[in-house]
Amino acid sequence: MNKIVLYGIQIDSFNRGVGALTYGHIELLKKECEFDKIYSVSLRRKNSKEVTKIIIDNQEIEFVDIRFDWKQFLLAFFQLPVVLLFKKYSINPVLDFFKDVDLVCASNGGDSYADIYGLTRLFLEFLSILLPEILGKKVIFTPQTIGPFDTIPGKIMGAIPLIFANKVFTRDEKGDKFLISIGVKSERTRDVSTFMKPQKVNYIVKPNTIGININGLMWENNYEGLENCFDNYKTLLRRLIDKLLEENYNIILIPHTYSIEQFSKENDYTAILELMKNYSKSSNISYLDKEYTSPELKYIISQTEFFIGSRMHSNLAALTTSTPTVALSYSYKFDGTFKMFNVPECVINAKNISEKEILGILDNILFLISRKQEIKEKLERVNSEIEDFCIL
Repeated sequence: MNKIVLYGIQIDSFNRGVGALTYGHIELLKKECEFDKIYSVSLRRKNSKEVTKIIIDNQEIEFVDIRFDWKQFLLAFFQLPVVLLFKKYSINPVLDFFKDVDLVCASNGGDSYADIYGLTRLFLEFLSILLPEILGKKVIFTPQTIGPFDTIPGKIMGAIPLIFANKVFTRDEKGDKFLISIGVKSERTRDVSTFMKPQKVNYIVKPNTIGININGLMWENNYEGLENCFDNYKTLLRRLIDKLLEENYNIILIPHTYSIEQFSKENDYTAILELMKNYSKSSNISYLDKEYTSPELKYIISQTEFFIGSRMHSNLAALTTSTPTVALSYSYKFDGTFKMFNVPECVINAKNISEKEILGILDNILFLISRKQEIKEKLERVNSEIEDFCIL
């Protein structure tokens, strides 16, 4: 293939789950076709281009991150009649770019194809996918969570690109009802990030260590569409850490969507710093204070004895390395993934919980930790039996 485009993923993303999807897509596509360059396309406020070179299986891949001005992208729709009638692609750089595209893989960040993150975000996903479909390009929805779509505009925007896609893959069963309602057939398989290999890094995890991922989105509790859904998330985490320290575990706090230097309302690292103010005198709790890539974080997580995560792809890093894992869930996307790994009991809802429920949640987590060897053996069996799949 001459030109492959990935949507909703970036190699150096603030969100390491998106980075994991990027590495996974490249690993997967390399099994089916040859290429030495791959493109990522996203919509922003102005045009930009950044090239990164990475090594995958001893081959250098050029990763080209293209960011189009969303207004320019929108204008392309009004210019489509000229393109379709007279083949004048050069009238718009967006249309000129897509002229020789062979394949578009719409990953949408794994779970962004929904309206729970706001209609503006979904609208940009809608535009991004619809344009190449109109131009007759091959568009595949790679394994992801479809929906939820809780609004009428969300349902309309969600349905149209799915209807015209060449293939639709899902990673869980929750979106099936919506897909069936719009007459779209899909194939369920595993998350693409599972193809990403861990990369060893010079970081020593102590024995008897439990890794905990803090989700900055849940910590701040004011993300659009999820406002005030996590009033007791902070209390839950503090009481969980207190309990684990009482049980003489070592704890490492692991950010997965983060930046050390830049503030963001969903920055896991910012949440960790705030949480650590309560534990500055404890020698049994530490946190990652450097920028690690997605493969490096996967390696660090794999070295823990048990992992508790609130970010989907932090949990996948654990599950795919057979590390016993509990999810503190905020979306149904966790349920399908953990069911696929045969550990559905390891998903604990952390959305809209009351303070009275916290004690029961803590008891459940401690019970699952006591079963860590059994869970590890389950994961080892699943990981040994999972087969590759063809995306093309």
